[in-house]
Amino acid sequence: MQRHLAFPHIVDGEVVVLDGEGRSHFELLRHRQRRQKDHLVYYVFVLLYLNGRDLRGLPLVRRKEVLKSLVEHAALPGIEFSDHVEEQGKALFEIACKGGREGIVGKDAASPYVSGSRTDYWLKFKNYQIETF
Repeated sequence: MQRHLAFPHIVDGEVVVLDGEGRSHFELLRHRQRRQKDHLVYYVFVLLYLNGRDLRGLPLVRRKEVLKSLVEHAALPGIEFSDHVEEQGKALFEIACKGGREGIVGKDAASPYVSGSRTDYWLKFKNYQIETF
């Protein structure tokens, strides 16, 4: 099993620090330099380029399918594929709120990736019981 991707690629993702219960917390990442033992994970969301090919025009679900197969095949330490849940947004949001999460992001499965600007293809649903200062 390979431990790297042996071809040019660009992914969109987010580095997080996980707490003891596997939840990400922004504050833990901000102060990570003080605690080197923290568990860093790079959650990858979507594949943008692969082997010289621009994939941004493909539907989101297709870009995620390709990325998922690449990440699973490579078994890269510290890199996790951020999967999606279809048509269960309300239930997922309720679970996120009960678990103390910030919220969820809803995305249009057929949408292209638009670089450099916000679009209506994705929306944040925030848990307003959590305060950020």
